[in-house]
Amino acid sequence: MDIAYLSAEDISVVESKDKFVEIKEETRDALSSHITSTFQLHKDARTISGIEDEMLDSLRAYNGEYSPQDLARIAQEGGSKIFMNLTATKCRALQSWLKDILLGGENPFSITPTTVPELPEELVASIHKLVEEQFKVQQEVQGQQGPQGQQGPQGQPVMTLKEMREQEREMLDTIREEIKKEAEYSFKHIKNKIEDNFEEGNFYDALSDFIDDFSIFPTAVLKGPITTRKKQLKWEDGEAVIAEDYCFFNKRVSPLDVYPSPSASSVMDGDFIEHIRLSLNEVANLKGVAGYDDERIDKVLENPSSSFLSYSENIDSELADTEKKGTSTYKNEGVIHGLHFFGSIKKELLEEWGYECKKGDKEDVKEVEAILVGNEVIKVQVNDDPLLRRPYYSSSFQRRPGSFWGRSVPKIMDPEQRMCNATARSLANNMGLSSGPQVIVNVDRLADDGSISEIYPLKIWQVRNDPTGNSGAAIDFFSVPSSANELLAVYERFEAKSDESTGIPRYSYGSNQGQMGAAATSSGLAMLMESTTKSIKDAVRHIDKTLIVPRVRYEFYNVVLKDDDIKFTGDIKVVARGSQAIALKSAEFMKRKDFLQVTANQMDQELMGPEGRAALLRELAKDLGIPAEIVPSSGALRKKMEEAKQNQARTQEMEMSKEKSRAESSIQATTVQVEGQRQMNELAQQINMLKLELDKQKEANKVQLETAKIQLKQEQEARKIAKDLQIAQGQEIGHDKELAFKIQTGRPGI
Repeated sequence: MDIAYLSAEDISVVESKDKFVEIKEETRDALSSHITSTFQLHKDARTISGIEDEMLDSLRAYNGEYSPQDLARIAQEGGSKIFMNLTATKCRALQSWLKDILLGGENPFSITPTTVPELPEELVASIHKLVEEQFKVQQEVQGQQGPQGQQGPQGQPVMTLKEMREQEREMLDTIREEIKKEAEYSFKHIKNKIEDNFEEGNFYDALSDFIDDFSIFPTAVLKGPITTRKKQLKWEDGEAVIAEDYCFFNKRVSPLDVYPSPSASSVMDGDFIEHIRLSLNEVANLKGVAGYDDERIDKVLENPSSSFLSYSENIDSELADTEKKGTSTYKNEGVIHGLHFFGSIKKELLEEWGYECKKGDKEDVKEVEAILVGNEVIKVQVNDDPLLRRPYYSSSFQRRPGSFWGRSVPKIMDPEQRMCNATARSLANNMGLSSGPQVIVNVDRLADDGSISEIYPLKIWQVRNDPTGNSGAAIDFFSVPSSANELLAVYERFEAKSDESTGIPRYSYGSNQGQMGAAATSSGLAMLMESTTKSIKDAVRHIDKTLIVPRVRYEFYNVVLKDDDIKFTGDIKVVARGSQAIALKSAEFMKRKDFLQVTANQMDQELMGPEGRAALLRELAKDLGIPAEIVPSSGALRKKMEEAKQNQARTQEMEMSKEKSRAESSIQATTVQVEGQRQMNELAQQINMLKLELDKQKEANKVQLETAKIQLKQEQEARKIAKDLQIAQGQEIGHDKELAFKIQTGRPGI
């Protein structure tokens, strides 16, 4: 994979299967020789195991390319070289699925303190001793222990042994609750710091690249944290300033560049080596970084072409062609090659190199990290991690028990891919042959020298008589039968078989063409998708277990170790939620939703309180992709509750004031009403008196009227009598005008 830029006197060519190039041993010290020989051992074991060819075949299948051997066979047979790239479709479907789960908006991890914190034994013992002393003092003061409820000499109840143990448990539970609250508060800062380191350290981009490798290669590898200096653009007083700062960087490592121990089943087993490629700038920036030797870095920079240790022309050429970088020479232009070594080194080799071991250190072998560039070991650092962890994480789509290398999607579906390719080539060849007629021409009977390779409508063929006298046709046509239906049936059968072998069916990435049965309906398709996710969940669990969880724990350790602001008073451990919880996001959302509905009653709300209800709503908001800020935080909620209490108190005061005002107004109204009633009564009495007077006056007027009527009637009767008398005496009324006038007007007095 690597290319050498060495002079003839610095190298000796050794013929082998891969034709590797090696630097002369006399130019190396003992430590660099040890690393080089270890690398060559791991490289040979990887080549012999066949995993190297398997990785290249998987990469070719993903790119839709045949291997050189397959191309040679196809060329011998002739015909189509079509490649039906089902492998890339499956790999892209897996990549999209995993990225949606792991990078779909939420962090693929969660860190929390332990549910039940462990208390120090000294604290438990001191509390137990304190309670026992209180018990003994009480016994001495109040007498010997009696049954529960017995009275001591001073009339006080005696504490029983059972009550003493209950008191001790209550004290321990109270301490655990306080420790848990303190841990939760501290974890807010730790979690924010880890997320910030991951953002600045390119973790999520590296995880995306890791997922691509996970779907293509037998094993994918991610490296981090890598302590490096990073240039950042900052603004000071309105001006752009470039500043360098250390950060914990993460990157994807090509599986073709890692060389684990032949006996290893993980990156932690045996010696582990990575073939690294650096630019001149990157090597120069390592000067001054802790653990690096500046003098040896200067030697590398003086002769960068001597940085090569060993390489494989086959792999390097394959990668140059796959990555579209021309030849391996162009690909390695300006590249400094090196080996990043993690493993056990004897103490004398370290001291010979110049590493100073601590006085009194009796360990003969140490776990170290070393970087070899050319024949110069530019870095040696003893692994000071308590668990001797290495900054590498690997995972496989399908694991091989006991092996570092797993099985990739291209390898799993290789038989189906080959059968589909063979069927597609046969189909293309058959369609070409059966697309038009085949022509048989007896050239001896042609009458002219016209072209027999051209056929067009209305063409005239001039022929001679059959010399045999059989009058056979000089030109004959026939058609090659089409086998398209049979070949398509075979193709579809093996395409469906690839769904079963990989666990990634076509309908999982939107292709529902030709699906029958349950996949043809929406409800049936949902059930099939739920069943399909089991294989994806298994793959996600591999990533969760071998990458997400250990990487977060490693970062947690770095943050706690290097951040002086973090102080702990209790037991805190990392409990990574990992990606499995996100894979079950839909189910958890339904459970939370059901829980929200079940607890929507007064009794449960009193138990949960507003803060518990708010916490549940925040989780639901996260599931729905709604900003959690829509639900007030605990502090804001408490502030709002305090304000509500104050508002309620003010409201009560206002209500009391209103009640008092209403009472005073009621008294005043009652007084006014009584006074009004009194006045009304007086007025009524006056009215009644006036009414009586009016009635009396009315009655008097009535009497006067009746009297006047009687008098008038009497006068009328008198006048009538007088008139009758005058008529009777023969007197005319006209002789007495005054009397006539009085009679006509009816005036009294006559």
